[in-house]
Order: sequence, then structure tokens, then C-alpha cells
Amino acid sequence: MLREPFLNRCALDRKQTIRQFSKRLKFLRRTAHIASMIAFFGALACANTVQSQPPVPGTGESKSNPPNNQTKSDQSKPAIDDRGTENSPVIVRLSKSTEEAAQDQNDRENEATNKRQTLWLTGFTVMALVAQIWILYRQNEIMKAQNCIVDGQRRTTDAMLASNKQIERAYVGFGTWLSIDRKPDKPKFSMTVQFLNFGNTPAEIDKVVLAFDVGEQIAKQPPIYEREIPTEPIRVFLVKRGEFFLINRRFEIPEWANVERGDKVLRLLGYIEYTDRFKQRHRAGYGRVYTWGAETKVLGDFERPSEPETLPFETAPNYNYDEERKEG
Repeated sequence: MLREPFLNRCALDRKQTIRQFSKRLKFLRRTAHIASMIAFFGALACANTVQSQPPVPGTGESKSNPPNNQTKSDQSKPAIDDRGTENSPVIVRLSKSTEEAAQDQNDRENEATNKRQTLWLTGFTVMALVAQIWILYRQNEIMKAQNCIVDGQRRTTDAMLASNKQIERAYVGFGTWLSIDRKPDKPKFSMTVQFLNFGNTPAEIDKVVLAFDVGEQIAKQPPIYEREIPTEPIRVFLVKRGEFFLINRRFEIPEWANVERGDKVLRLLGYIEYTDRFKQRHRAGYGRVYTWGAETKVLGDFERPSEPETLPFETAPNYNYDEERKEG
């Protein structure tokens, strides 16, 4: 009973062994041609290696008489040269000729020289640029200073010219006389005006306005030239210290009785427009106040006053003045 299972187990192991062996034989049959090809190429490589191996140097005796202990198998077996393999790689060193080495050395020296020259040139350029910037800055500062000096000189020149104009220009003043003829029942009035250039250069009178006003003690502001004294248009050229007279310009005063009683005040006023030699236009005004006994004697038509004017000035503003005339 126990032996039968044992025999069955042995038969089963035998069958498995035979089956594995048959599988190995099938594998060998399939790979036999691959093994033969590997062997063929290995033999061919060994033959090429033996042919390319140089002879080993030695004495003639060793070449002709190999050692006795060398067997025939050792003599027929070629020596394996492992040069060019991983164990002994081939190193190729390329050496240059003397001319090429000298040329390389010369090129390196030239390159180093060029680098030094470039460095020096760059430094010099930077220094020149900095110097130029500094020079431009200094020139700008000098130009600013010169412009300030020129501006100062121009302002000084303008101030001197304006001052000279003020000193040298013409100034036209007035002299005023009032004559009253009391013989007839109705008094007759006439005014004589003198224009005097007391400046240092000539003047040309362009316009003359003569007027009078009867008003209160306080003068009107601004002066009113509604009641003009008739006079013809004139243009007069006055040299330095030159003078011109308008004599006996007659007019009537309806309120004369009020003036004599002192209720009203008589004022003689007017203005002239003239141009100086610097082509600057001016306007000069005058104002006088009549007081009792300040009149002068009656003059002839061409008689100039022999005495200085006696009429006092009007002290209110805007009556006596000399100013530059505006356009128009």
C-alpha cells in the first residue's frame, strides 16, 4: 500500500525530467545556427588580430629557438593585443610644427597687445569725454556769467539812456497873463499865454487848448475844458530856451459879478501836446487862479507883457503837470 504511491511519485518526477530535457533540446536546436555564427565571427576576429600584431622584440636565439617548456599549443596560440580597447585606449597626441607654434605664440601676443591698446584707448576716450563734459559745463557757466554781465550792462545802458533822455529832452512850460478892460459898462477879458522850452533839446508843439472855468473854491476833478478860449490851430517848433506867445485871446465871463463879490473863483486852465527830439510825445497842463488885483494892463495886439506873470498856480492835482502822452 505504501510502495505504490512512492512508485507513482517517482514515475511522475521522471516524466517531468524528460519533459524539461526535451524543452532544452528544442531550445538548442533553435539557437544552434546562432551559436555557429558567433563562433565563425569569433574565429575571424582572432585571425585578424594575429595578422595585425607586430612581432615581439627579442634576441635572435629566442626567435629561432623557442623555449623547451613552450608547448605546441602555446606556439600556435596568437597573443591578444588589447590596445585600443577599454583596458588600453589609444591616445593620439597632435603635435604642432615649430612654425605653427611660433605663429600661435605671435597671435596670442598680438591679441594681448590689442586688448591692452583697446583698454588704454577706452580709458583715454572716457577721460576725454569727462574732460569735454567738464569743459562744456564750464563754458555754460561762463556763458551764464557773461549773459548776466551783458544783461547788467544793457540795463545800465538803458537806465543811462533813459536818464539822458530825461535830462536832455525838452520841457515846455507856461506863462499866463490876464488883462481886464473895465472902461466900458461890460468888462472885456483877454488872456496872453507864453510857451517856453526850458529843456536841453528842441520840441515841437502839436496842439494848444486854452480854457477858463468859474466854480467853487475847491477845484473840480479832473479839470474840465468845456469853456474854451478861441484860438487858431498852431504848430510851433521851439529850440532850447525858445519861446512863443499867444497874445490877447479875448473871451467873456458871464459870472464876473459873482467873481468880484468872491462867491465864485475864476480859473484859467489848458494844456498843450508836444514831441521831443527822441520822438516821445508829451502832454503838459497848466492852471492859474485869478485873485483881485492880479490882472495886468491891457496889451496891444502884438505887445508882450513887460512884467512877470502874477496869477498864482492852482495847487489842486491834475492841473499843472508834464507827462508822457499815450497813443491816440
